[in-house]
Amino acid sequence: MSAPLSVCTKEKQRGVIRFFWSEGVPGAEIHRRLSAQYWDSALPRRSVYEWIKKFQHGRTSVKDEKKAGRPSTSITDSNVEDARAMILENRRVTIDEVANHFEISHCSAYDIIYNRLGFRKVCARWVPKEFTEEQKNNRVAICQCLLDRYAKEGEAFLTRIIAGGETWVHHFAPETKRQTMEWKHPGSPVKKKFKS
Repeated sequence: MSAPLSVCTKEKQRGVIRFFWSEGVPGAEIHRRLSAQYWDSALPRRSVYEWIKKFQHGRTSVKDEKKAGRPSTSITDSNVEDARAMILENRRVTIDEVANHFEISHCSAYDIIYNRLGFRKVCARWVPKEFTEEQKNNRVAICQCLLDRYAKEGEAFLTRIIAGGETWVHHFAPETKRQTMEWKHPGSPVKKKFKS
């Protein structure tokens, strides 16, 4: 028994429907075979019958016909490139700001940013604290000094250690996580926000 095909385009399935229909296979049997072969990606029963009716009325093409209506004027190559430049200049720009700037709908701006440019809006990743290289080196030196003293003095050294904590008091309101949201591509690094 052959393995079922999990993915198949609608056009290919319509070609299969046309082939089976030309051999006189009933619509229910065509739908059963498509479902057995393509599982969840198979066309629904109603679509199978609609396409059989189209073929009976003389249609030969399996491709979708061009839709009537006004072509999209908001999603142009120049708008896409200008939106890219706008986002790269200010990663915190909102979809509404892009829509207002180009005088296009919110949906068109969303389509440009998410689908055409591939940007996603993400928050900065919070990490405990930001240390300078000097602070990091001081911590390593202090730890090494403590290890050396422990090696010389043993357990007696540990009884003399007093543990303490520190408190940071800010005189400003730090940025919220939502305020740190910026546009980024899936491959670009995540910005870090240090906890207060």
